[in-house]
Amino acid sequence: MANFNTHLAAAAVCSGIAATMCLRIDGFSNNDIMICFAAGVLGGILPDADSDKSTAIKIVFNVIALILCAGFVMGCSTRYPVTEALLVTTAIYVGVRYGAAAIFSKFTVHRGLLHSLTAVVLSSLITIWLAYYKFDYDALHAWVIGAFLGGGYLLHLILDECYSVDLVNNKIKRSFGSALKIGGKARSTVIALAAVTVLGFYSPTPAPFHAMLRDQLPDWTQIQTTANVKIAQWKRFVMVN
Repeated sequence: MANFNTHLAAAAVCSGIAATMCLRIDGFSNNDIMICFAAGVLGGILPDADSDKSTAIKIVFNVIALILCAGFVMGCSTRYPVTEALLVTTAIYVGVRYGAAAIFSKFTVHRGLLHSLTAVVLSSLITIWLAYYKFDYDALHAWVIGAFLGGGYLLHLILDECYSVDLVNNKIKRSFGSALKIGGKARSTVIALAAVTVLGFYSPTPAPFHAMLRDQLPDWTQIQTTANVKIAQWKRFVMVN
């Protein structure tokens, strides 16, 4: 599996590129871009919360706590008096760093449910639900933030699978297939899928997100036409020379 630094660097680079592209979306402020970037980085390290190594858990939950605190400060702190904002920020950090870390350490198994495609969808929907209902983002912003976190999460699983292939010695490690799987143990997977169903039903409509993708992503017909033109130009160049 890839180490923590690799996951963090890959998530930061990919999230940074994607966040920069979001500058083209109408209605996205610099704070929104930073929150999307933070969500992508958070997703990129979140699966390691089930690590058996106490040091890794501390690092993961320190980063998660700091990202969540930064997100609160940039997105919501202006709605509260200074004293209340400081108290909420402190509570977020302590609750995540110590409370959530202890719970994860006790009840999770490394390469279990958190390393699965079900966890990707569940974490994305939780993020969308929180952004929409708790932090008052509109449907488009909530889905984009959720997509960033889910994308970072999926990137983590893909990297783990890539590091399970030893190209030098031409062999597959025993960890291969333990990240990009459907779920974990039967009971936890059923509970997670039930949560996905409920959150999906109560999540805001994805219609604005779909419309944004249609507007921002290049049209396949245009790509194909451009490619055909370039191929024709290359053929003429080869025939002439």
